[in-house]
Amino acid sequence: MPSPSSKAPGGAHPLVSVEGGRLVVHEHAAAVLSSAAFRAPLAVLAVTGSARCGKSFLLNQLLGRADGFPTSAGVRACTRGLWVWLAPLPLAGGGSVLLVDCEALHGGG
Repeated sequence: MPSPSSKAPGGAHPLVSVEGGRLVVHEHAAAVLSSAAFRAPLAVLAVTGSARCGKSFLLNQLLGRADGFPTSAGVRACTRGLWVWLAPLPLAGGGSVLLVDCEALHGGG
């Protein structure tokens, strides 16, 4: 699994992973999501789908950057579990959006 670039708010970070057949919530992401920054009205945009169909790429396009959620050009999957963008994206009418990148449906990353 790729590692987040830093522990500071912002950036893509793992929220939930499967380890030894159990769901594990990652403390850092959970703590940031519990902070005041995410208390305003919040919409959640979670992208799901088959392996290698561009889920992380789509989220990066929404962010306007190529280095947000990890991607690769190969056949190897990057996303395991659920990753979140730890900076709320403001909406024009108020509130914000939380971006969630999901592991591929039917396994295979």
